[in-house]
Amino acid sequence: MNPKEYKYTQEHEWICPESGDKGKVGITDYAQSQLGDIVFIELLSPGTQVEQSQKIGE
Repeated sequence: MNPKEYKYTQEHEWICPESGDKGKVGITDYAQSQLGDIVFIELLSPGTQVEQSQKIGE
């Protein structure tokens, strides 16, 4: 992955588009340092259509 392909939010999250309509998501190093250990996340079901800025998990 090339960091130039990443799209970032103001909340320090990112998405890296992949082939088709798929992508990888994550958080920046800064967000990781502020949050500490993340032990659980809950995401929408695979295949769920989302809009820009829509919340996709807890």
